[in-house]
Amino acid sequence: MKQLSAFLLIIFSVCSLYAEKLRIIEDANLRHDPETKAEIEAVLKAGTIVEGKMFDNCEGWYFIENYYYIYETGWGTTSSDYVSGFVHESLTERLPDSYIIENENNTTTDTSEKKSKGDYFGLFVLFVIVIFIHIKIASTKCPKCNKRFAKVIIDQELLDRKGFYKTVKRTDIRRNRKGEQIGTIEREEQVHMITDYYRVHCKCKYCGYQYDYETSETYEG
Repeated sequence: MKQLSAFLLIIFSVCSLYAEKLRIIEDANLRHDPETKAEIEAVLKAGTIVEGKMFDNCEGWYFIENYYYIYETGWGTTSSDYVSGFVHESLTERLPDSYIIENENNTTTDTSEKKSKGDYFGLFVLFVIVIFIHIKIASTKCPKCNKRFAKVIIDQELLDRKGFYKTVKRTDIRRNRKGEQIGTIEREEQVHMITDYYRVHCKCKYCGYQYDYETSETYEG
């Protein structure tokens, strides 16, 4: 139960990192680290609208990612770049989710109807990684003493081997006499596949308990 609670807490933390819309209420330094003595990456002018995320280990600081910063380089010229950093929450005010943000191209986005695709994709990737790690750790647990990272493979026994055919799609590249690609052709092909069935013998490196499980591997051949 404790493991499940910890796992759900990780998922909740990952899914809670949505960007908040903020207005800079006075000129603020965008700093490299969440502390007042950190290096200044840019200066956010009062009235600037940005999106920021607040992490648990950076309480009181918003992380601003990929802010489009225009600055003077001298001799009356300007330059621009995308910078990221931290700004203290005391220099900001939160805006409603429906607030329309104007970007550097003078176009607007209604964020109340459409969430950032990048945020959703990032959350999905993190969710998949957390699930994968959880499954991997669970597979190393001893069924007797329940200690993690305990599995040691002693031997692997081949139980059976079966062959079958599977239809797969192939893409062939068409080239001219100069070797330049001029197109592609998709075709279906019958491929012979083999599935090997194994019994894996394991031992716990902590308590010495021996156990086994069955698994399979499928490959083209």
